[in-house]
Amino acid sequence: MLNIFAIFVHRRLYHWVFEVLPLCLLAFQSIAAVTAQGNVDGWSRQAVGAARDLGRNMGKAGEQLANFIGRWNIQERHNMDEFLEQLGFTAWQRALITRAGQQTTMEATGGNLSIITSDLRGTTRLDLPLDGAEQESADGDGGRTVYRRAQVDRHAVTVTERFPGDEEPVSICRRTLNPDGRMVIEIKKRTPTGRLASFRAIASRC
Repeated sequence: MLNIFAIFVHRRLYHWVFEVLPLCLLAFQSIAAVTAQGNVDGWSRQAVGAARDLGRNMGKAGEQLANFIGRWNIQERHNMDEFLEQLGFTAWQRALITRAGQQTTMEATGGNLSIITSDLRGTTRLDLPLDGAEQESADGDGGRTVYRRAQVDRHAVTVTERFPGDEEPVSICRRTLNPDGRMVIEIKKRTPTGRLASFRAIASRC
């Protein structure tokens, strides 16, 4: 009798974690996306203003960066499950992360590039100098100290992260734009075993 009860509980828990919870999260994200639609025009005006200001200060690189200003929603993910598995995430963690949405906001003010990312794990914010200088932070994996740098050129916005004493970066995030206006995000990260895991995502404006 106890075994039957345990099986019942396990099945109900599995159903909740892998079916009900992801659907609830997606529903909340859909509501948030509809609510945010009214802000699209505001972000477009901000991008135009940013292009003028950055273009004067950074030339073509500034104009390129202005094209990234605004809010973006992830639409496609490629190789993400394998990427998370190599980083040590369990099967149920990977299922939740890959099913949930993610929103990124990019801003450029006061000589800094700000990248705000929101998903089911919470909200994170990176503020990095636009002159390419490294920024020290204590919020790396496991609370480790890391050095991050943002680099902007005519083709991409790239953020690298390295541990103190290392010459090679532990992670590289490169953002480019497709001809259709969508943003391509390519992420490479060194695993605890020294291998290089990678995945690619496609985002559209929201």
